[in-house]
Amino acid sequence: MRVFYVSSKQTPKQKSINNTINKVLENSGHRVDSVSIDEEEIASSFNLEKNYQKIINSIKKSDFIIIEISNMSSGLFFLIALSLNEKKPVLALNNTNGKSNSTPRKGLTSYATKNKLFTYNEYNEKNLSNIISNYILEVKKIIDTKFILIISPQIDRYLEWSSVNRRMHKAQVVRRAVEQVLDDDKEYKKVLNKGKRSQK
Repeated sequence: MRVFYVSSKQTPKQKSINNTINKVLENSGHRVDSVSIDEEEIASSFNLEKNYQKIINSIKKSDFIIIEISNMSSGLFFLIALSLNEKKPVLALNNTNGKSNSTPRKGLTSYATKNKLFTYNEYNEKNLSNIISNYILEVKKIIDTKFILIISPQIDRYLEWSSVNRRMHKAQVVRRAVEQVLDDDKEYKKVLNKGKRSQK
């Protein structure tokens, strides 16, 4: 799988953490694309158009995203929102160093219970590798299945139009259409409910 890893400014300690995360991911056989968000650079000499497009492309190409949020910034939280909007699973990592920071924990933990694509974990240097390894096992269960869909020219024209006028990928248009059918399919919901009752 392809992973997009995002961290904040590269302090010596952050570099060590980044190396650990990259090593775990690469040893698991994943291709890693990474970027460091420096708020000071953004305020001074950041090439917004070039870097924004690069980040967008990395998110779209990735199977899931890992964001290290110990040094919180609006940029990091924007990337979380952007990734989730693209329907990508996100792991947000917060280095507590044995200290509990309740401010982000409450909001992020609460949000993680509402959005199956978002996971929030607090870590230290000792358990970081295990947290990432366990997440990789879990994320495989929720990553979208990819398949080839043969469509008519008429549908293709609509998808082209929709992607331009609604600023959505063709896959997003198809996904939303299927999700709408799924929500309206009462017979399928009965099957799901029977399955849930049988498991109890």
